[in-house]
Amino acid sequence: LRPYVSAEYLHAVTDSNLAASSGSPDLVHTKGKIAPQAPEWQVGFGLDYDDGHRFGSFNLKYIARQYSSFNNDESIPGYVRMNIAVGYRFNNFGIMHNPTLRLNLQNISGSKDLTWISSVKTNPSTVTGIYGTTITGSAPTYSIGSPFSHLATFSSGF
Repeated sequence: LRPYVSAEYLHAVTDSNLAASSGSPDLVHTKGKIAPQAPEWQVGFGLDYDDGHRFGSFNLKYIARQYSSFNNDESIPGYVRMNIAVGYRFNNFGIMHNPTLRLNLQNISGSKDLTWISSVKTNPSTVTGIYGTTITGSAPTYSIGSPFSHLATFSSGF
């Protein structure tokens, strides 16, 4: 039986103001804001067991909110993913070495979360730039995390 715990703290800040992505000569107020796609916290927990024949694992991971813009005016919320795997390794049988039957269950809570920012933008909403120009926004795009899934496999060495 092997437990596993991990934690990560990330403080990623933008050091300067960025040029407007709309082609405007103005700059967007981004200095000092949290960098996009940089969750402040990630925490993981895992537990696995293997006695040579029976094996199994459970893992859980929390990923905190992530901004999808350099202006920090749009984000995806934090989310949790849980997975389970169980299996059995049989004794050698004929030409098969260590035949193994495995069942994987992914996203067992069935949560439907945005899990990745596909395109980061400077400013999703219209803002006033440093030099007073109105800068039109452009919306970021997102990816949805995989739904609950299960997969059974049989494998063997020869």
